[in-house]
Amino acid sequence: MYTTEEARTILLELIHFSTIDGQLHAREKQFIEMIALSLQFPAANLLALYHEEMPIIPAVSEFERYQQFYRLALIMFCDQRIHEREWQFIQEVALRMGLNLSATKRILHTMKRNPQTTIKPAVLMQLIQEQHN
Repeated sequence: MYTTEEARTILLELIHFSTIDGQLHAREKQFIEMIALSLQFPAANLLALYHEEMPIIPAVSEFERYQQFYRLALIMFCDQRIHEREWQFIQEVALRMGLNLSATKRILHTMKRNPQTTIKPAVLMQLIQEQHN
């Protein structure tokens, strides 16, 4: 369970990332609304987040950082267009989060090859844990 502030930070990051190509696509907005609902973030407060600056506050555990990275990747693939700025930004975010670059690249390439752009949780965990071996 996330605190309201943690949920707010997660949503701010998703909103910022979804608009990096200069547009907010309907599928991206729906995805953000679904995440807000799953985080039990008040719908009335969500709209205000679209007008806030995004402070970058990394998640505490490595698992939470990969989880947030995966959310960002999902929103990147959500509109079925990968803008060059999105690709560069997600790699910068991975660096700032302290994630292993080869693991994040494997995650992104696996998502790109999959028609649904999703990864089963077991496969995602395997991609992450390969860096530890």
